[in-house]
Amino acid sequence: MEHWKKNNQIEDSIRELLDEREESYIPGAWEAFVHHRDRRRKKRYLKFVTTAAAFFLILFVGFHFLFSPDSHSPYTTIERAMDGEQRPVVESPMVEQPVMEQLAVLSPPTQPMKLPESDTKRPPTKRVDTTQQTVIPKKDQKPITEKKQTLADESSDPWLVKNNEKQRTTRERIRLGIHFSPGIATTSSATSFAIAGGITADIPISGSFSLSTGILAEHQHVSMTQASRESMGIDYRTSGDLTAIDVPLNLTWKFYSEKNRSFYISGGVSSILFIQQEYQMIDRKQELVELVKEHNGKQEIVYEVITKESVTAESSPPFDNFHPFGRINLTLGMEQRLTGRFYYHVEPYVKIPITELGTKDMRFMGAGINFKVSF
Repeated sequence: MEHWKKNNQIEDSIRELLDEREESYIPGAWEAFVHHRDRRRKKRYLKFVTTAAAFFLILFVGFHFLFSPDSHSPYTTIERAMDGEQRPVVESPMVEQPVMEQLAVLSPPTQPMKLPESDTKRPPTKRVDTTQQTVIPKKDQKPITEKKQTLADESSDPWLVKNNEKQRTTRERIRLGIHFSPGIATTSSATSFAIAGGITADIPISGSFSLSTGILAEHQHVSMTQASRESMGIDYRTSGDLTAIDVPLNLTWKFYSEKNRSFYISGGVSSILFIQQEYQMIDRKQELVELVKEHNGKQEIVYEVITKESVTAESSPPFDNFHPFGRINLTLGMEQRLTGRFYYHVEPYVKIPITELGTKDMRFMGAGINFKVSF
């Protein structure tokens, strides 16, 4: 009999607790939830489409400039000189004449003047009508008509060709850089601090376009909370300390340049290799427990709902997860010349995930500022 009463008391306590926790249905709540969920999906889809469109637009512009003929190359004269092509020589009207012949032209024809025997053996020089030349240029002044010939002579000079070729090689060489990048890693439920650094390389392609790559190491703490699927569950939180190697491949366009400063945008993808993954999973749920309390000298059995947490730790072996082209990179940068061959860069960036990353398939976005010195 006592056992039957105890069971009835448990059932009544459970029924009362469930009645207290039951929430009445609000008209339109389900429709509002579905509408909110659809809006979030549309925003994610629109963000992905916009990012992909910007990336392909940058690639299209880059390939357009890469394969289009460059009609304003400053090295046309040097390349022609190196190829050994013959250029037409412009004949200068200022022909050097012997002084004795000029006097002969000005003197009367009735008194011919004999030139020395050494002069008569010279090849005949061209006679110029001095009456039409009202201005005689100075010795150090070059005639206007000799400008094209002078440029051609300078381009055929071996020393000038070698010097210009050296300058062009220096300008078009690969530039290495060392950078440090503080930033954040954010998920749908939390934001945490992240840090990265490494070595980069900028490979010139054509004009103001270059290809940027490198090897970067990054460390970040990521936390993500999800709703529990159990009947009495509250939430399920996953936290991870992640260390990875990032290999970016970006196309950079330098859209504005002045004397010692330039601005550029960069876009591309990154491949990620995780070298260390340590996770901690916390599962929170509610349980109905039986408590014995004393009231007025009598013991009573009371049932209460308590919250319990179960913590599980897990780690993955190094180099266990590789994600080729796992993120999209977008960067806006400023380059400042320091001295000689050294440049200082400031680059705000955003890294958008394409797929889930790591062993626990976590999706997180990265953002921050790159501080780089290149040479």
